[in-house]
Amino acid sequence: MNPKTFKKLIISAAILFVVLLVGINSCSVIDPNERGIDVKLGKMQDTVIQPGLHWKAPIYYAYS
Repeated sequence: MNPKTFKKLIISAAILFVVLLVGINSCSVIDPNERGIDVKLGKMQDTVIQPGLHWKAPIYYAYS
C-alpha cells in the first residue's frame, strides 16, 4: 500500500469515527414506563417527551 492511499484511509476512518460519535450522542431512548423532560441550555421546557427513540441536537451553544 502506498503512503498516499494509507493517509487517505486514515483520514477517512477518523472522519467516519467523528460522524458516528456525533450520531450516537444525538439520540436518546425513553423507556416504555417513563416520560422525559426536554431541557435546553439548562432550562426545563414545557414539553413532555413520550417513550421511544428521540433525536436531539448533539451540541447546544449558549449566547450571552
